Amino acid sequence: MSEFQNNPSNAVRHSPAANQGPEPITRSSIRQFVNDISRGKYREKESEMNAIQAKINRALIAGKILNK
Repeated sequence: MSEFQNNPSNAVRHSPAANQGPEPITRSSIRQFVNDISRGKYREKESEMNAIQAKINRALIAGKILNK
């Protein structure tokens, strides 16, 4: 038997946040993001824009878009 199997303290522990999935996003914040894109706020910030879009997509897939 390996040391890992004999010693449960070596097991991987996930934080409670890791089990919660993506954070919720409001429809109004998505609307603001789209407006900011159309106004050119992310013209020189493509990586930031892509990160926000990915966050929105994760929330959408997880069903965490709030009607606020």
